[in-house]
This record gives sequence, C-alpha cells and structure tokens, in this order.
Amino acid sequence: MFVNNLDPVIFPIGPVAITWYGLVYAIGFLLATLFLANIAKKGKIKNLNENKAYDFMIILIVGSILTARIFYIIFYNLRFYIENPLQVFAFWNGGMSFHGGLIGAIVATYYFSRKHKIRFLQLADYLVIPAALMLGFGRIANFINKELIGTVTDISWCVDFGDEKCRHPVQLYASLKNFFTFGVLFFVEKYKEYKTGTLFYLFLILYGFGRFIIDFLRVQEVYILSVGIGQWMSLIMGIVGAYFLFRNKD
Repeated sequence: MFVNNLDPVIFPIGPVAITWYGLVYAIGFLLATLFLANIAKKGKIKNLNENKAYDFMIILIVGSILTARIFYIIFYNLRFYIENPLQVFAFWNGGMSFHGGLIGAIVATYYFSRKHKIRFLQLADYLVIPAALMLGFGRIANFINKELIGTVTDISWCVDFGDEKCRHPVQLYASLKNFFTFGVLFFVEKYKEYKTGTLFYLFLILYGFGRFIIDFLRVQEVYILSVGIGQWMSLIMGIVGAYFLFRNKD
C-alpha cells in the first residue's frame, strides 16, 4: 500500500500558494492556446487567425473556469460554500466540475464561432485534443490533492489518502483514460481522414463512457439512484456523442 504524503503546494509566495493543481491547469491552458494559434497560423480553420485565436482562448478560459466552479458549488458542495463563502474564490484548493467547464467551453466556442463566422464543429475538433491531454494531467493533480478518492479495496497497488484505508487510486485510472483519449484523437487527426465533428464526438464518447465506468470505483459526493451525479452526466455525454457521431454526414 502506498501512503500518499505528497504536498499539493509547490511553494508559497507570501499569502498565496503555488499548487500542482493550479500549475497543471495554467500549463494546460497555455499549451491549448499555443496549439490553437499554430492551427490558425497554418490556416486549418477558415476565418481564424492567430490574433483571433488568442482572443478566443481568453473567452474560453474565463468561461470554462467560471462555469466549472459554479457547477461544482451548486451540484456537489453547496452547503459548504454557503457556510464558507470566501472559499468560493479559493480555486487553488480544487473544486471544479468538468461537466460545468465543458458547458462553459461549448457556449464560449459557439458564441465566438457565430460572431466570427467560424464552423463550430471544426473549432471544437481541434480544441478537444489539448483538452484531453490537460485533463490527463489534471487527474494527477487531483491525486496529489488527495481529492476524488476511490473506494476501499484490497488490491496491491491501493493508496492511503490519509484515512488509513486502502483505496483505489481512481484519479490515476481516470488520468490514463484521458491520456488514451488524447492518443486516439491525436492519431485520428494526424493520420486519418475524418468528417468535421468526428474528434469532438469521439471525445464525448471516450470521456463520457470511460468516466461512467471508472467512477464506480470512486467515492461520489452526490448520488442519484445509487449512481453518482457526475456519472449520470458522463453517461448522457457519451450517448449524445455516439448519437451525433453516427448521424454525422458532414
């Protein structure tokens, strides 16, 4: 059994702590910005240039972070934040809903696409590639933070997250799933001919169904009919992705 004594704080700067969680997302958004700017530079997306790409990423980052936080507060831990309102702004402590962030990203992308006459699905296809990679590292940050812990088990690679119980390192399972998703998307984009929207729909399928399965080994914050609310959202996400993928005629 591995005892997780990893420090989530890299180093403090006065009253502010630089955490692995914050660093992962900062680097992730930076890589996504550079990736999209490079795509724009190559002219792969009609009506998108480098300057527009940078402007779009600002909108995307702000929108996805805000909705990710709002969803987490409302659906997962509302009572805590009502009792500790200042913690609403403590992003470095974790507490982000992927599904909320996804909705914010979709809304931001749709708004920007309509405004600049860019094909939404074409832009979404490229965005999900760095997103899957960032999510892979994000789950490692969750592991370091000792959050989103797994259920109790007796497997040889179990982890003690501080409660002296042997648990599934479910964050690392999810990380591997996200890296696998990134690999599939990268391979299809680079080596296969595909219809517009295919990468986006594949992302919804692989992330959605993958998380639905893996999260049976995770301690859920909120359950509906004995299944975590995040699992229900992931299942819907996977079904929607599969529906549109098989109907995709573009």
